[in-house]
Amino acid sequence: MKKDIKREFEILTGSSSYNPEKGDYWHSSIGKLRVKYKSSAESPFALSRGKVSEFLSCPRCFYFRTKHGLQAPGGPPFLINSRIDNLAKNEMDYIRASEKYDMHPVFKEYNLNLKPFVPENASDLKDWRDDSYRFLGITHLYEKYNFMLTGIIDDVMINDDGELVVIDFKATSKKTDILKFEDVSYGTAYQMQLEWYKWLLEQKGYKVSPTAYLLYWNADHSQEYLKENKVNFKRTLVEINCDTSWVEDLIDDIFECLEQDNPPEIKTKQVKNKTKMTCDTCAFLNTYSKIV
Repeated sequence: MKKDIKREFEILTGSSSYNPEKGDYWHSSIGKLRVKYKSSAESPFALSRGKVSEFLSCPRCFYFRTKHGLQAPGGPPFLINSRIDNLAKNEMDYIRASEKYDMHPVFKEYNLNLKPFVPENASDLKDWRDDSYRFLGITHLYEKYNFMLTGIIDDVMINDDGELVVIDFKATSKKTDILKFEDVSYGTAYQMQLEWYKWLLEQKGYKVSPTAYLLYWNADHSQEYLKENKVNFKRTLVEINCDTSWVEDLIDDIFECLEQDNPPEIKTKQVKNKTKMTCDTCAFLNTYSKIV
């Protein structure tokens, strides 16, 4: 183990008991996957959409996590957001099974003829949405690098042209209405998330619409108090145009990063003629190591 990696582990965890052989594998529902990357390993390396986002945010942190098992301390879980996700999925499933309704009311409000997609194998959708909490979602073995690419999709509709339409549920609390892409916080990240899902579905042989949607529940800031212990939300639909041309180039970049013997350099930027680190974790570790 290189000295800087061991040192960063100690700073990050307060422990020097790092075991590079522990937690290499994940015995998932589809077989044994590697959670730590090893060149030329027989078992596929699991590359989730979350790891892709981490690589885009900070290749150095991604490298430490995927090659050496280092993980930054996590924050509290988004329990309210998760609950809204579950309720939204329940609504979609109710409509799927209903003889009275053929689509969710939000799509009628926006004059869209999008109906819940029902695959031939009903378990496919459950797997894509991770209804069984297997933490995989939709999967595709990228044989070029032996990567098992994964992504948990919120839901999938189908349009009049027989194209699948990716839907992602979002819950937030923003004072202004969320009506278009420019209103979306972290819009580019969410767009790439939807594009990743679209690409994975296409690898399964599906025709997928270039238009996806963020279905938002935005807490109503005009509400003055908790009437009957309820919080009101405004429901809006935001159209997202998807382009997946970047996906395989990015997978190439990730493979190249993981094959390196040393971690990527710390990313920096110039702010008012001063050099600043772009990653908060890297900045913390660098500053802390200088102090102690």
